Amino acid sequence: MSKHATPGGSSMIAHDPVLVQLVRLIDRLPAPSPPQHRARRRGRPPLYSNALFLKALVIMTLRRLHRVGELLAVLEEPTDEMSSLRELLSGAERRFPSRRTFESRLRSLPENLP
Repeated sequence: MSKHATPGGSSMIAHDPVLVQLVRLIDRLPAPSPPQHRARRRGRPPLYSNALFLKALVIMTLRRLHRVGELLAVLEEPTDEMSSLRELLSGAERRFPSRRTFESRLRSLPENLP
């Protein structure tokens, strides 16, 4: 596979934007094993993984977005890059977290990471 464009034509290899590549790399990070004796927490159990919110944090940091509403507005843009990012953030369940879920989970993210 060549990293360079073919002379006289376009490259046959599709290149993803750097932001999409970085978000895909988060899936390759080793996830910590859950604690064996975890005290039961109040409220609804988490539906989305911490990796999803880490991806959102990377997008917000690199795009210099300061609020979750800004992230959601940028993700709604009709570009190929945003379409790829929406797909990566929707997870295996093909569900997308709400604004309030993003806000609360991003707030608690430092406590949940190793």
